[in-house]
Amino acid sequence: MYVNSDDRFVYAVTEVRAFGSYLTEVSKLNDIDLAISLEFKESDTETRGQLIEWRVNEAISKGRTFQNVADRYLWPWQEVLLFLRNRSKSLSLHVDDPIVGQCESRVLFSTKTGQAAKQD
Repeated sequence: MYVNSDDRFVYAVTEVRAFGSYLTEVSKLNDIDLAISLEFKESDTETRGQLIEWRVNEAISKGRTFQNVADRYLWPWQEVLLFLRNRSKSLSLHVDDPIVGQCESRVLFSTKTGQAAKQD
């Protein structure tokens, strides 16, 4: 996955699951619901903090503003989601959403299984 191999991103995508109407027999989909799991690439907290600041400063240099400290801290996380969504109106991304554990879903990608899941 591109996000996982690109050093610009502080987070890695560890799993992508499809759920909702995409897994049904409906003739027309309004959107595709994807559950995304993200983890920091860097385990060292000091290095992680430096990487977060680097991404925040890069965003500020390109004109992005942040409302508060939480927005600044969460920017690298949000940056991955914006990249994955790529302005698509038909993708609905859910990050670590507990609803996914309560409904049928299909793993599309997992670092635990070693890349893209095989389709039936």
